[in-house]
Amino acid sequence: MPKFHTTRGFLTKYAHTCGYLDTATVGNDDRAIIMGHEGAVYFVQCHCITPRIWDTFDDDSAGRKAAHKRFMQLVREHKATRKWCDSAYGDKRDYPKIALFADGQYFASTTWSRTCRDAIRHAQLIDKSRNVSRRITAGRV
Repeated sequence: MPKFHTTRGFLTKYAHTCGYLDTATVGNDDRAIIMGHEGAVYFVQCHCITPRIWDTFDDDSAGRKAAHKRFMQLVREHKATRKWCDSAYGDKRDYPKIALFADGQYFASTTWSRTCRDAIRHAQLIDKSRNVSRRITAGRV
């Protein structure tokens, strides 16, 4: 009988060739990180972040190892992001609505933040990651 799992818990090349996928989700997220084999390549997909990631690797032992390494790297990154989100916002995501303004113009609202300060901090982190500089204010709706 063919083996479907390696000693490290990943699927074997045979299992990938049969169409099975290694998947990982964090918490109650339905977004997944997927590793599989299609045609002559291994692929790693991540639907957790924007832009989506779709990496491909050669169909040899070095490519397989690189795909495993990338898969585990994405799992670790997603877990770290998820822990930061949970510590910043808690499990409850239905706080009173907060409107966000950039340079005096309304641009978004959120129910993920408990306080206006948290909402501003999160918006500033997003702006920083996009290399955007603007004055952000917030107010209860």
